[in-house]
Amino acid sequence: LALNRSRRYDDAIVAAEASLALKPGSPEPLRLLAFSRFCLGELAQAELDASAAVDAGPGEYDSWGVRALVRKARGDKTGAAEDLEKVSNIAPSVAAADHIAKLAEAGVGVCGVNEAGPGLVSAMRERLGPGGMVAAGAAGGLLLVSLVGVLYFQTRTPPPKPAAPPPDAEPAEMDGLLAGKYRLSRVVGRGGMGEVWEAVDQSLGRVVAIKNMSAELGALGAQGREFYLKEARTVAALHHPNIIGIYAVLDLPQGLFLVFEFAKGKTVQHLLAEARRLPLAQCANLLRPVCDALDFAHARGVVHRDLKPANIMVTEQGFVKVMDFGIARRIDETVEAPGAAPALKRDARGIMMAHTQTVVGTPAYMAPEAEQGLVTPVSDVFSLGVCLYEMATGRLPYPGDGTTAAKSARQFLKAGVECPGLPQGLDDLLALCLDPDPHTRLPGAKEFSRRLDALVPPRPA
Repeated sequence: LALNRSRRYDDAIVAAEASLALKPGSPEPLRLLAFSRFCLGELAQAELDASAAVDAGPGEYDSWGVRALVRKARGDKTGAAEDLEKVSNIAPSVAAADHIAKLAEAGVGVCGVNEAGPGLVSAMRERLGPGGMVAAGAAGGLLLVSLVGVLYFQTRTPPPKPAAPPPDAEPAEMDGLLAGKYRLSRVVGRGGMGEVWEAVDQSLGRVVAIKNMSAELGALGAQGREFYLKEARTVAALHHPNIIGIYAVLDLPQGLFLVFEFAKGKTVQHLLAEARRLPLAQCANLLRPVCDALDFAHARGVVHRDLKPANIMVTEQGFVKVMDFGIARRIDETVEAPGAAPALKRDARGIMMAHTQTVVGTPAYMAPEAEQGLVTPVSDVFSLGVCLYEMATGRLPYPGDGTTAAKSARQFLKAGVECPGLPQGLDDLLALCLDPDPHTRLPGAKEFSRRLDALVPPRPA
């Protein structure tokens, strides 16, 4: 609940899946999965999780409430009303105004509770009467108070018509098709880099993913748009079996869209949620194709900048794919703010570096220089080291966001201390990868892969 409250929905999913692995079929982690995926816009999977929670605990109003929320978001008003009626039958006072007010005061503010304001509170008081109170319950129950309260408010008080389409509205289409050929079906993901839709390319009959970059580009202006478009086309030129391929870049009046490969499977983040840590041989098998992909990109001057377990996909067919090269930077072109001159240089080993005013990435996995805006291939090597450490031990070397000071001082426990039995060579490799100085860090992904493979005993013939 705390992760959801701080809007760390991906982390909340990992925590819920880990809890589910320990308690299979438990309704509480299923509810949290459903809510986290709802917040990320993964509505179809959220409804499946909520339905599983209902089946696992039909007497728990929380599960019915979450499913009602998801169903309403999917446009199933009848299903949402039926689920709300079930909530009302199980716990008539669950939406007590005092609880909603308490949540608002605590700053929970999920799904519009704070925005609803006094109108929601008065509507609940009117419906429940002066005796409609329940004692403060568990965290999950308090969460559902807000969810169900908002749903009741929305069904009884028609919202005013918005002056403009909401930010998560479906992209404008012509004849039901985006760009005349892509039929959008559902939102499958939403994050800081944009909204992702599952779609069908009608001309080829294949399923694709389409990322709407409009929200991110809104504040950049025309020059920034051209800069970003050029960058997107650079990434689209990366054709490699271990990189999620971009099929097309659509520069349309209603926004910029990336059309890319739609892959089903599990991320390494999900694998860690299920198993907590992975055998070293499996780590090598997963990271070897990642290194191939990075080496390919680096040779073409492209740095990923946000490598982490959540961006490494293992498809249903067993192929490893690196995702989200969409925030990569090309380091032999302009990387400053649009219109600024590039600041390129090479280190003593000839590694190209450049400064950017756009610092992106996930702090726990970012190299110290990346946090300062320095773009270089060896920043991806640092991220590889963090991934390997986490995969082999089940923990991050720098917990939380991992401060720059801690990284610069190498304040992390050796993997062999975290998990006795791991080879000394692994600690040696990690020390080279997590070197805070990019000039003395392990030089590249290919060398990382070679050294990691050397730590794994060969399979018997």
